[in-house]
Formats: sequence, structure tokens, C-alpha cells
Amino acid sequence: MVLRDGIDTGNRDRRRLVFGVILIGAGILMLLGQLGLSGWIPPFRWWPMILFIIGAVQIMSADRAKQVASGLSLMLVCLWFYACIYHWYGLTYRTAWPLLLVVFGGEMIIASVLGRLMPGRPRQTEEPHA
Repeated sequence: MVLRDGIDTGNRDRRRLVFGVILIGAGILMLLGQLGLSGWIPPFRWWPMILFIIGAVQIMSADRAKQVASGLSLMLVCLWFYACIYHWYGLTYRTAWPLLLVVFGGEMIIASVLGRLMPGRPRQTEEPHA
């Protein structure tokens, strides 16, 4: 249990591990449903909304410009998936991939601009206890 910036890194690592396992499990279940290999998991097309929600939460809890830009990118990637799934303007995964370059390039620009406008919170250091 190491405290860094007032955060228990062991606890944070466990949460990340559990969240990663949940994401992998959900991804496998969704893939099985999409491929029709599981009779009890119907295919669904609303899964990109998960990215939108994660991006919105990331923006609302952001204390650095990079987090805001990353959250916005996740929200735009959600829209990209919907554009490909529902063929908005004739877009498919094969034809719409250049839009991802635009999204991630935009993320870099937004992070840079917001970094100048939104300085991060000052780090709080733990005083060693005697």
C-alpha cells in the first residue's frame, strides 16, 4: 500500500484489474452475440453508447486538459461507430477509418489548447508522518 498524491496505488491497481476483466468479459459476450454463436445473447447495436458514457464521465471528472480531450474523443468514436453501424452518409468501417485520424488528431490539438486555458490542479504531497 503505497500512497502517491494521497491515493492508495494498490487499491487503484485492483480496481483497474477488475474493470479490465469486466471489459474483456463484456467484449467476449458481445462478440459471441454479434457472431450468432450464443443463442441467449442477442446482438445489439447500442453498445457504442458505453463509450459515450465513459467519455462523458471522464469529461465531468477531469482535472487536466488531456482528460477532457480524451473524453471528447471517446464520445466522437461512439458517433463514428454509429455512423458505420447504421451507414450514415454511406459510411462503413472500410470507408470511415480516416475519420478516426481526424478524431485523434483533434484530440491532440484540443489537449494542447485546453492545456493552456485549463491548468491542472496543483499536486498535493503527503507529509511524512513521524
